[in-house]
Amino acid sequence: MFFFSKILYTISVNLFTRGKNMNKIRTNTKIAAVTAVFTLAVAFILSACTNPSDSSGGNGGTPETPKYEVKFKAASPVGKIIAKLDNGTEINNGDTVEKGQTVTFTAEITVTSPKYLIAGWLQGSEPIVEAGIESSYSIIITKPADISVVFEKAQQITIKGDERVETSSIDIPENTLWKVIKSDVSKKLQLKSGYQADDYGIYEWKITDKNGEAITDDHKLAAGGTVYAVTNYTKFNIDAGALKGYTGGKPKGNIILPSDITKIDENAFKACTELTGTLDLSKCINLTLIGYNAFYKCSGLTGLILPENLTTIDINAFAECENLTGELNLPESLKSINNYAFNNCKKLNGELSLPKNLKTIGKLAFKFCNGITSVKIRSDKLDPIGEQAFVNMKPGIPFTVKTNEVKGMLENSNSNITSTQITIDSSI
Repeated sequence: MFFFSKILYTISVNLFTRGKNMNKIRTNTKIAAVTAVFTLAVAFILSACTNPSDSSGGNGGTPETPKYEVKFKAASPVGKIIAKLDNGTEINNGDTVEKGQTVTFTAEITVTSPKYLIAGWLQGSEPIVEAGIESSYSIIITKPADISVVFEKAQQITIKGDERVETSSIDIPENTLWKVIKSDVSKKLQLKSGYQADDYGIYEWKITDKNGEAITDDHKLAAGGTVYAVTNYTKFNIDAGALKGYTGGKPKGNIILPSDITKIDENAFKACTELTGTLDLSKCINLTLIGYNAFYKCSGLTGLILPENLTTIDINAFAECENLTGELNLPESLKSINNYAFNNCKKLNGELSLPKNLKTIGKLAFKFCNGITSVKIRSDKLDPIGEQAFVNMKPGIPFTVKTNEVKGMLENSNSNITSTQITIDSSI
């Protein structure tokens, strides 16, 4: 278009220039003629610019909104699909729908016996996971659609769980993948009374029980099967890797702490007496510090598993956890057990083996741990052992130490321990 207008302009100028050598009347006539020609040319160009042809090749008008074919069907004769636009207009299989329109597909089961359920929705041959097994599914048309719904016979499964979960059941379609139905099963899960519903969530789904195999997305549940929900407290207060405690109600039952924490701050779970079961920190591989009063008076805890990279158990960290049971297995990375750390953990039992890298045993650290049957101090790097670190344990229990120096520390700091109780063994 620019090239065409340039040619017209050049012609006009040439005509004008040639007219300069003619008489005045003729010149004026030529100028008028050239002006008229140029005006008509400009008008033509402007008309062409402002009146483009439409998509069908005609001139003028707004381009038509694209339309796409919408196909839909039930994959078996036990049901059907009804499709409607937002305005309620029902459409037929194969109709075209304007781009941007919303179409809602509703599946209806027409056979009453045996019982059938929606097993899932498909776009072409691909499952629409987000649709789940709901009776309706809506899409915004942006391309051709090919929607179908699959029906399967109903089967019942049992939903069980840990101490927070009410046992229930749910009908699901047979031969259905777990990823399609898990959200519907989750909605069916109910917490027992006494638990704050918004403070707990599903941590993991397993088959049969909490020790069973985790369910994969592509798993098919067998009729009459059981799924097991492992729940967990969800309102942990974490800042830059430090677990500072929680918000909401005090956590109850067994809790699973986030695996990426680096320390548990002071008073984090102080006096959470309704925590129960084993506190398993084995997956918290970056955890180095359990702080002051972190689990003080958590009397409901019955077991403790510490992580392999832990370096410090601070003052009162597990003091008054009077129902902790079993041997206390301390990681080799541990360097400090501070004052009163396990005071009155009276049900700890078996041998207490203190790690080779340990530098500090605080005063009264194991006071009243009278279930322990023997103590082995394997470190030769100790600062002076804290005053009465092993007071009020079982009278006469044997101690094994690595050096004569450690033996002297033990005798000097603990008036209840006599020389006859202590054996030196450099090989430990």
